[in-house]
Amino acid sequence: MIKAVLFDWGNTLMVDHNNQKEPMYNWSKIETIKNAKECLEAVTIRFPCFLATNANDSNKDEIYKALKIVGFDKYITDVFCSQEIGFQKPSKEYFKTILNRLNLNPVEIVFVGDDIEKDVYGARGVGIIPIHYDPYSLSDFEGLKIDNLINLISILETLT
Repeated sequence: MIKAVLFDWGNTLMVDHNNQKEPMYNWSKIETIKNAKECLEAVTIRFPCFLATNANDSNKDEIYKALKIVGFDKYITDVFCSQEIGFQKPSKEYFKTILNRLNLNPVEIVFVGDDIEKDVYGARGVGIIPIHYDPYSLSDFEGLKIDNLINLISILETLT
């Protein structure tokens, strides 16, 4: 039974402008991914939502500042940032640290991310259920996959 949903941050919930080299909350333009707000609103009714990111230019407090600017802070229970954890996705240590902090078994967590290697295969490597967010249908990933975040809701219903 699913007990929590983990989301990648950049290009899964919020647009990551790779040319920006400062914390996102300082960017002149901060954008959310299409339907991210509607997705978070619906998912948080049933599950706590967490953020898991390798963000290099933002620490946990700075990530919360960016989330607050777009109103996502109220949906995210906690942020797991590689700067704080000491490991990066896709390492097993990264995901195991999150599992330990949440005190959950891998099969009780869904991880939604856009990066096939870091997010999907990283989560799968420790037994977390991965869902590949692939808005342009570029990958040939054979597992759970969505091209629009709003479709996450129906997938979660099938898993519970």
